Amino acid sequence: MEKDAARNYLNPLDSTEYLVLRPGPSQWNDGPTLPKHLLGAVCLTSPDGTGILIVGGYNDEEAENKLIYLLQHSRADGFQWSTVAELSGGRVHPVAMLIPDPVDCPAG
Repeated sequence: MEKDAARNYLNPLDSTEYLVLRPGPSQWNDGPTLPKHLLGAVCLTSPDGTGILIVGGYNDEEAENKLIYLLQHSRADGFQWSTVAELSGGRVHPVAMLIPDPVDCPAG
């Protein structure tokens, strides 16, 4: 690992990248700036499949991040972040998953 990469590993960042999949060579592009500098956050697809949720993480303002952010894209507005929920307590390196509603559990 390069010295700069090692030094920045524990610093919260606000940059993102996304991969454009194409036939032939795919390409990484700079994405939208995060609402806050974060380290140790997780992302998952939004419940409706049209965006990305960012959950938890450590930020350099208030330690553990309580906010859940949603990233969506439209042709008119481009990428837009919004705050969609707040956790009861901050989380760093959380486990986050979507659970379908209703959940069918087999009897027995």
